Formats: sequence, C-alpha cells, structure tokens
Amino acid sequence: MGNEQEYIETLIVRFLQGSLSAIEAELLENWKKASPGNALFFERVTDRHALLEKLQQFHRHDVESEWAALQERISGSDRASRTLPARLSWLKLAAAAILLLAAGYAVFTMVRPKQSPVIVQTEGLPVGPIVPGTQKAFITLADGSTITLDSTTSGTLAQQGNAAIVKLPGGAIAYRPELTGAGHEMINTVRTPNGGIYQLTLSDGTQVWLNAASSITFPATFGDGERAVRITGEVYFEVAKSAGRPFIVQAGDRQRVEVLGTHFNISAYPDGGNIKTTLLEGAVRVSGPGNTVRLKPGQQAVSEAASGSINVVAVADMAQVLAWKNGLFIFDGSPLERTMQEIARWYDVDIVYEGPAPAVNFRGSIPRQEGIAQVLEMLSMTQAVAFRMEGRKVIVTAGKDRP
Repeated sequence: MGNEQEYIETLIVRFLQGSLSAIEAELLENWKKASPGNALFFERVTDRHALLEKLQQFHRHDVESEWAALQERISGSDRASRTLPARLSWLKLAAAAILLLAAGYAVFTMVRPKQSPVIVQTEGLPVGPIVPGTQKAFITLADGSTITLDSTTSGTLAQQGNAAIVKLPGGAIAYRPELTGAGHEMINTVRTPNGGIYQLTLSDGTQVWLNAASSITFPATFGDGERAVRITGEVYFEVAKSAGRPFIVQAGDRQRVEVLGTHFNISAYPDGGNIKTTLLEGAVRVSGPGNTVRLKPGQQAVSEAASGSINVVAVADMAQVLAWKNGLFIFDGSPLERTMQEIARWYDVDIVYEGPAPAVNFRGSIPRQEGIAQVLEMLSMTQAVAFRMEGRKVIVTAGKDRP
C-alpha cells in the first residue's frame, strides 16, 4: 500500500507540473474514479485558489523552517502507514506541491535573499483588453497578398501552384498537393504576431508549430531535392521522412539545420541572443559560420551571438523547451529580462523598467491561458520585484526593500 500511496502523490505533483505522460494520466484518472473520496481529495489538492492561499500562509511564517519541517515529514518513516485520501494531509501534499514547484499553478522561488512581500499594483486602464495569446496568424502568398487565418472559415483558402491551402476544422492549415507535374515554385510565409500561436502541415506532411512573433517561409510544394525553409522566432518541427530529400531549416544567418526525419525545436528570436536548436528525436546536423555539429536526442546546439560558433549542451529539462507548445510558461532559473520577453510576446504588451532590472531568477511555471494580472501576481510572490500596468505597458520595479 505504501508504494501505491507514494506513486499517487507523485502523479498528483506531476499533474500540477503539467508533465504527466498519457499512461500516467490514465492511471491517475482511474484512481480518481475508484472512489468518491479519491475524486474529492484530488479536487481539493489541485484547487488553484487553495494552493495560492497556502503559499501566502508560507510567506507569513518562517519559510526556511517550514521547508525543513516539511522535508522531515515527507521523508519520515510514517509514509508507509498512510492511506489515501483520509490520512494523507492535504496541507502536506499542497505544501510539497508548492515548494517542489508545482508548476501548474505557478509557484516561484528566487535565487536571492528573502525580502518583504511585494504586491502587484495596477494603475490606469488598459487600452483594450490584455488577454493571453490565441491561435492566430497571417499567410503571405506568392503574389504578396495576405490572408488573416483566424478570421477565415474552414475549407480551401487558396491555390498555390500544385497545392491547395486548406483550413481544418480545428483551425490549423494544411498544404495539400492536388496536381501532378512540375509547377512554378511559389513561396509562402506564415507569420504569427505577438499574442499568436499557430500550427500548419507542409505539403510533404511535416508538421510545424509557431510560437508568438515567429514565422516560417517555404515553398507551397517541395521539389525532388532538398526541402528548405527559413524561420524566425521559435518553431517546433515534426519532419516527415523522405529518403534522399533532406529537410533544411535556415535560422537567420547563424544556423542551418539539416535533418531527414525528426522532432526538434528552434528558438531564434532576434532579441534572444543565442540561437538554440533542441533535438527530441532522430538526428540533425547543425552548421554555422564557425563549425558544424551533430546532435543526439536530448542535446541542444547553441549558436553564440558574438562569434557564431556552435556549442553542444545536454538539455536538463525538455519540458521547459516545449513549454510554449504545451500551453505553459516554465521558468528554470530564468532571468527577469528573459521572463518578461516571453510575457511581452504572449500578451502583446510592452515592458518598461524603472531603474535597472532587478537581478532575480524565476523557477516554476504558469498555464499560458492565465490572465496577465494573475501572471504578474504570481511573479511578484518571489518578493523581489513589483509590477504595475499603464495601458499596454508593464512597468517593472525592484521590491521595496531593494536598493
């Protein structure tokens, strides 16, 4: 029984982190259905408002002593004697979820000394609603005309050479080859604005996901040779295999990725500094002005902004790399400036710093469908930084106790 209890606890924390596999999700669902008590316990322990209330209680006490006591209780010998849910403490699991960065509801820590609480302030009225990003994008066709994808209905949108552009019922688009024979190469670009995200399928079956403020330029149909595309921003690929037809991704002038069939993510925002290609499955060759490297699954190629040279690093947390695609912000020691860049792109707001940017690093995660006010409130729980809204500007200041 003890092992089962520990496993259920682990599944609940992973559920809060947004990292359950399909099998784990099914196991957790079966446990919830096993008894009304299980379902009620799960509802209580995953309630967002209750988690935040418990977090505030921790802030009102000595967090370090609470954490030490919590560790002692979690690792204590009484674990094997507990039953779920009657004797498993809601507070214990909620606190564990909080202090172990139960990511589904944005629990943050910072790499700085403790400070007094800082509250999010909102001043002035927003110029129009500030809402989370949605599925929206634009296509620029070969003749220069533009289609706004989020305002079109399902069905065929345009014919580009030998391919029809079809909007699917779920909102994504697909390029479907319909004609045989050679045709003129017709170059298209799909672009997401700030606050947009989009999915499309290229004519060879390759699936593409665009993060906010990103683009992909590609031929409507590929020829018999290499399949070449260009990207900006952040893009995730699941490349269809095609013998003898390598898939080439050009990210700016500093990184060229060659694959035959694989899953990988490229982050190449102009304001992001380094270009990062992360491999999930298969194999890729990444080239830059200075060198060429081959990646294995779980590795990342980082193109240095200054030199253009490419370094290979191991990826400690693949969930963080794919957080944007899976509907999360995940911050793993992320500096304030990088965190605010993500928020600016997703909510289509401007970030303004009053004074130097506070030197604070965030750990934790937030569902990307949270409102911006809730996100800023959660970030402020680090006690290191304060925010206020002025129209579509987020004003960032140091906490009251910061110099």
